[in-house]
Amino acid sequence: FNRGEISGNGGDNNGTGGITHTSSPLSGGTAAGASLKVTLGNSSGKWRIGTTGTLQSSNVKLNSLTPGARTLNFTAVAGFLQPPAYSVTLTSGQLTTITVPYNGITGQPPNRTVSAFANATFSVTVAGTPSGYQWRRNSVNIAGATASSYTRTNVTASAEGSYTCVVTWDNGTQTSAAGTLTVLPVAQTITFSVIADQPYGAPPLTLAATASSGLPVAYTLIGGPATLIGNVLTLTGPGAITVRASQSGNADYNAAADVDLTFSALGLTPATWLTQTFTPAEQANPAIGTLLADPDGDGVSNLLEFAFNLAPRVPSPAPLQPGVGTSGLPYASRNNGDFLTIEYIRRRATTAPGITYAAEFASTPSGPWSAASGEIIATISTDFERVTVLDPAPAPNRFTRVRVTLAP
Repeated sequence: FNRGEISGNGGDNNGTGGITHTSSPLSGGTAAGASLKVTLGNSSGKWRIGTTGTLQSSNVKLNSLTPGARTLNFTAVAGFLQPPAYSVTLTSGQLTTITVPYNGITGQPPNRTVSAFANATFSVTVAGTPSGYQWRRNSVNIAGATASSYTRTNVTASAEGSYTCVVTWDNGTQTSAAGTLTVLPVAQTITFSVIADQPYGAPPLTLAATASSGLPVAYTLIGGPATLIGNVLTLTGPGAITVRASQSGNADYNAAADVDLTFSALGLTPATWLTQTFTPAEQANPAIGTLLADPDGDGVSNLLEFAFNLAPRVPSPAPLQPGVGTSGLPYASRNNGDFLTIEYIRRRATTAPGITYAAEFASTPSGPWSAASGEIIATISTDFERVTVLDPAPAPNRFTRVRVTLAP
């Protein structure tokens, strides 16, 4: 036997255990008495007539026996059901041959280790002719598992356990040793499609990675100007953003390799601002949806509305409130009576590529105009900063302006 962990019951019924006998005339003519030969299905077994007769080995032939009824008994052999006592009538001049099987399980169910979603087969081999099989998992009968082998298909971790088989003969039953099923988790992968660079100010993104296992994917914001709630990513500024997709696995799947995805939140260009501010029909109208248009009729073009954080649909030609304002046209004032100062709102270069600002000064309205250095910059938000520039040349009559240029 492979393993000795079997149990048996040989006394619950009165079956013959499959014992059979035949009779045939003795050779050499008429002979006095009867003959008896017993063939045992296990060479370790012994037999005797009655309970006190001499123990005999398999295939021993006894001659010159007194005819009449006899009861044969058989010894037990470890691992097999003990054959029941057998009654036979001996006839003068006849050879009675008795065949005695030793019923039992001779091959135990193997342990099985398989990958999840594969098949696992358990089987037993037996001596004798059973009348039935019943497979069990963790001592509970498995419906329909009534053959010498049992195959569990498409196994998952929930199928793990001990598998035994109860085998029945007409003279008793035996329960096999347990075959243990171990299920190994399988690999899985994550598919995370590339995210194109997004304009800053775009609507939140819904992340949609998938795992080959079908299990849910979790997301982590590794870095960048964004917030992440569940699978919804909201851009909060320009810059590189990296998001990680993960799947930790379960009893049937190993953890997937993390997949990191990096893309950029682009600064808000004037062209993108137009698409976010005006409908497609308005963009097709040169008097409304172009950078040089003035749809609200306040004398300020869309380009300057964008540059100075104004509302292109609401007339708003008022100057910036110095020191505290967050939108408005540039504000000019005298500093100490002699120097001209200009203050204006500027979109930060990292958040609004595509335009440049230059504070310029001149002695006449027609110029020549010259740019001044020495900016004083105060950050207002992620998108805007306040810029103050002092005219380097004192004069009783000075002029100033902010020139906004659209990059090519």
